[in-house]
Formats: sequence, structure tokens, C-alpha cells
Amino acid sequence: MYRSISRVLFVAALSVPLLLCQCTTARSGDRGDTVYTAPSQPAAQPAAQQPAPQPAVYTSREQLDFVLRAPETVEMNEPFTCELVLTARQDLESALVQMAVPAGSEFIDSTPVASLKDNVLNWRLAAMRAGQTETIRLRMRTRAPGRIQSCAYATVMLRSCFGADVTKPMIAIKKTGPAMATLGSEVTYTITVKNEGNAPARDVVIRDEAPQMLAHASGSQRLVSRIGTLAPGESKSINVVFRAAGRGRACNTAVVETSNAGTANDQACTDIVTQDLRINKSGPAEQFFNKRARYAITVENTGEVPLRDVSVVDSFPPETKLVEAPGASVSGNMLTWSIPVLEPGRPQSFNVTLTSSTPGSHCNTVEASSREGLRRKASACTVWRGFAAVLIEVVDVEDPLQVGEEETYIIKVTNQGTEQDTNVRIAAYFSPLIGPTSAQGPTAGTVQGSAVSFQPYRVLAPKQTITYIIKARAAAVGDSRLKVELRSDLLQVPVIEEESTHVY
Repeated sequence: MYRSISRVLFVAALSVPLLLCQCTTARSGDRGDTVYTAPSQPAAQPAAQQPAPQPAVYTSREQLDFVLRAPETVEMNEPFTCELVLTARQDLESALVQMAVPAGSEFIDSTPVASLKDNVLNWRLAAMRAGQTETIRLRMRTRAPGRIQSCAYATVMLRSCFGADVTKPMIAIKKTGPAMATLGSEVTYTITVKNEGNAPARDVVIRDEAPQMLAHASGSQRLVSRIGTLAPGESKSINVVFRAAGRGRACNTAVVETSNAGTANDQACTDIVTQDLRINKSGPAEQFFNKRARYAITVENTGEVPLRDVSVVDSFPPETKLVEAPGASVSGNMLTWSIPVLEPGRPQSFNVTLTSSTPGSHCNTVEASSREGLRRKASACTVWRGFAAVLIEVVDVEDPLQVGEEETYIIKVTNQGTEQDTNVRIAAYFSPLIGPTSAQGPTAGTVQGSAVSFQPYRVLAPKQTITYIIKARAAAVGDSRLKVELRSDLLQVPVIEEESTHVY
């Protein structure tokens, strides 16, 4: 931008006439001089031993002092000299001095040179500055005795000047914004208008028309900001915030308009890209105590531009214990992997192996973050549980028996596992050699003929043992077999235990 200053000079002129008159007597052979002084001036006194001065007629206005000096007597046929003295009181554009040659006289010469027309002498003087003096000297002679008279006229052209700087406002606009933005993010543009001229810029208005890829909170694509007047050198800035609503290159043009400085425009372009991060974590939904659960972590750049300084942090629950995590730095229950640059479409994978002896659902959470501010989380939950291992034991207290003697059978059910079992059910079946007479246990028992059954035992905790007792009586000689069936929610196929008793 540049500064434009012009200089303009104006001249005003005014003609002002001044008149001086002088009368002189011509005498034959008389060379004596007398002094004549205009009434406005005091009489001049000749100095001792010096010739008498020429008489003067003086006039003055605000613009010019004008003096005519001429002798009061002249000798016929002899040259005599007159002087016209002009002193400017202010700047004059020009001065015209005129003087008629007296009747009976002739003009000889002058300094400066005069032009003679119709017996009138004319001198045109150039511009005079205030205080400047110009003197006109002329010589004439008279041819006849008597009295001669002539008047001098001075007409001045007054000069009054002024100078002014011609100023001009110059409006400029600058629009800046990010070169790249992610889809859905805020995009802020700064618009700065400046008056780079040297006169005020008036009625300044900024008009900003946004493309469809940029959405404004107002819902309008045409935004107007009224600034008003900008003084020379003054600038103002406004921020315009959009939301990146579409992919691609969005070019946004701002225009500044004024009533006296024209218009200007500037454009800012932003590439709107997708920038996203995805992380997945998978692992077993269920695992038994003290076994290993292996989790797989995959982090992927699903956007269009590389992501920087990606950090993957896995937090395993305190109820679990770390077995291994290749490549990770470990701090407490935090595992961290670092990826300097994650390129689009190039996933990275990590593994974590845990174990636990605490029952329940334990969730393992991993978070991926990038320098660009993206954060994504994923979790994998595993139900850790024990395994019920039920043992059944059947013992006859008296063996062998004689017919008619009573036998006692003790049945023990033990959960040797790490998980409870539920709805534990016992049923016993006797041979014809021995018949059941009674049944007791943790739940009610029922004797029906040669069979005995017990109500389900609701929960058999790990390491818990429950005992059933069945009494029976020997009825015939032989090798009797007692078959006991164990069923539960865990045991879909019954466990069968047999006990042999001899009757003689």
C-alpha cells in the first residue's frame, strides 16, 4: 500500500489602483530647484552644502507604498530625471505603472525600459514579495516654457495564496484462518480492516459470505459487521467462528466496503479433513480363577492425516494381576505404549495377559490419545469365576450283616472346587437284599420302597461338605449293592457311586 498526498496552491488576485500627480515649471535658463512635498508628508529640508532633493509625492495603502520624485523646475531642452519608487507591503502578483508624457515634453529613456503607447509610458513589474522595493528611473525633456504636469498610476494585482495537502483514504483488508481443520471442529477466522491512507474512511462495512462447508451459529451464510469510521492508520479486527460441516477445501472471502475509500477483499482457505482415532479391545467374556486371560488391543487412525504422539494407556483392575504386556512401560496398574506417528490405515496392535483369583466381572479399560486432542476409549470385561468340583463318598458302617440287622450308610458330598454349586440333589436306590428304613440330611429325605430321595440343597459353597445318613435293614442273604446318584446345576449328567454290603 502507498500514501498519496498532493499539494495544491491557490492564488487570489485583486487589482488596486494608486495615483500620484506632480506639477513642474519649465524655465528658460533657470536651473534653480524648489522642493515640493505632498501634503501627507513633511517638507524635506536640504542639508548644508548639498543640492536640494527632488520633491516627492507619496501615497500608501495597505498593499503598496508609492513615491514619485521629480524636480519642481526644469531647464527647457535639457534632460531631467524622475523616479517612481514602489515598496510592497504584502505579496503582490504584479504591478502596472503608467505615466503620461507631459504636453510639450518628450520621453528619452527609462530603467527599466518602458513601452510607449498613445503618449503613455507603461512599466509592468513582476511579482513582488512583501518588503521588496522596485525603482523606475526615466528621463524626459521639455521643448516649451511654461508649466508641465503629469500623473503616475500604479495598479497592483494582489496575491493571496494558500496550500493544502490533498488526502485520500485507502482501505485494506486481511483475512486469516487455519490451513487445516477437522470435520465437526470450530474454525475461527480473523478479519482485520485498516485505513492505510491519510484521510478518514467512512461507513466501513465488512461482508463475509461463507461456503456451505462452514456453518455459523446464526444459521446464515452471509454475515455483516458495521465498523463505522476508521481514522488514518487505524485498524479493527473481528473474529468469525464457524463449524466445519463438510469435507473439502473451504475458501471464505471477506469484502470491506466504504462510502469514500472504495472496496477491498481477501480470502482464506481451509482444508477440512476427517481426523479420527479408533481403539478396540477384546478378551474372554469369562475365565476361571488363576487361569490366564489374554486381551488384544488395536488402535487405528481412521482419518485422512497422520496423528502425532499417540499414547495408548491400559488400566487393568486391581482385582487382576499382570502376567505380561510386551512392549509396554509399567507403572502400578498402568501400561503405556507410545506411537510417534500413526499413519492413516495402518493399525497397531498390543497384547495384555492377566489373571485373577477374585470372583466377579472385572473390566479392563484402555485409552488412546493424540497430540491433536483426540481421545478414544475401549473396555473388555471378564467374569472371573471358580469351577465347582463335587466329590461324593458313600460308606456303610457295618459290613457284613446278618439278616435282620440294621445298617447305617453315610453319604458325604464335598465341593472341592473354587465355585459354588447349586441345587445339589441326592437319590439312593437299594437292592432287594436290604431295605431303607429312614433318611436324614441337610434337606428333608423321603423313603419310598427301595428308593430314598432328598430335597435339593440350594447352594454348596467351595470347600463345603454336606452329609446324608440313611438307615436300612438286611432282609436276605447275598451281596447287596447301594447305588447313589448325585445331580446339581453343574452336573448335567449324574455322578453315580455304589457301595457293596454282604448279608449272611
